[in-house]
Amino acid sequence: DVGRALDDMVVRLRASYGTAPEWQLRKQTGGIGELDLLLQGLRLINPDLFSGSGQNGHQIIKTLNSHGRLSDDHAGLLSDALSLFSKLHHTMRLVIGGPSASLRLSPAAVHIVLAGCDSPDEATLDARLIALRNEVKMVFSQLMPQPHSSE
Repeated sequence: DVGRALDDMVVRLRASYGTAPEWQLRKQTGGIGELDLLLQGLRLINPDLFSGSGQNGHQIIKTLNSHGRLSDDHAGLLSDALSLFSKLHHTMRLVIGGPSASLRLSPAAVHIVLAGCDSPDEATLDARLIALRNEVKMVFSQLMPQPHSSE
């Protein structure tokens, strides 16, 4: 059952997050890991729309939306989240190197991250990230089949 499998994966993801910094989106509830899981789950439950693999997140969103399987509102929210999360993720990799590097950023590095995310300041970026992570969680709960109780 796809719903149960996705629910189990989200539980496992969230158990591994720990106390990651806000900008480490692979370890945040509603972050890039959960968005990727949502998009792949939607792809799995709509196999008639996809042949093979290799579609990126934006292609999956566009395909689902153009076939009426994803509302314009959900498509817009997921696309916005994917765009910002990807910008932040890629910019962070540029300024800190690999995933094991320190997440303490110099003022110059913060400036690069903010510019890469089209954000005027850290507070604005943080607010956008929190809002979009909450939207991803909401869309996930609305679109993914919920596991059935075994009782």
